[in-house]
Amino acid sequence: RSVYTWGYGTYGQLGHGTNTNLVVRKQVIEGGQRKPRRVDSLPNNVIAIACGGRHTASLTRDGQVLAWGDKTWSQAPGPEPQVLATSASVVRCGRYSTLVIDSQGTASLFGVLAPICAPTFAADDPDAANMVVPKQTEVVATHVTDAALGEAHGLLLQKDGSLWGWGYNAYGQALGKVSGTSTVIRTPGPLD
Repeated sequence: RSVYTWGYGTYGQLGHGTNTNLVVRKQVIEGGQRKPRRVDSLPNNVIAIACGGRHTASLTRDGQVLAWGDKTWSQAPGPEPQVLATSASVVRCGRYSTLVIDSQGTASLFGVLAPICAPTFAADDPDAANMVVPKQTEVVATHVTDAALGEAHGLLLQKDGSLWGWGYNAYGQALGKVSGTSTVIRTPGPLD
């Protein structure tokens, strides 16, 4: 399967090796609509794709995760698709992160759920200054079958069917309830 991208590409998230935009307007021309551009450097065995805030990742049939785009928080290696992980079964992207679940159920995070300067934090929020510093790879959990990443939080579906969350939790989005002690949940925990 081939991957095609279009739209905003200032951070290299389109995968064409450049930081330029490819705006495809919906125009009817002879033979159909104008088509998005193929990402030629990707193999033809891509089975899944995920888009983040300014980066993109793909999963191949043989378990490779290739990522490209903004590398500010280590969520991707740059504007050219490059191998981020192997032996993967799931890939998900958040605004500033890429999460990979390997074939053994280990979930690894590339980047951060929310950087210190995330626009979701008010300037006077005491937790904004205490966000986790970016890491190239951080194992966040084991026994994981699926995941979802939001603006600044993540959810993990465990093999036993339980749902775990972590990240920014001011509105209960990470744990299903508002925490009385902190708006930042640093380690995944079960939802109530």
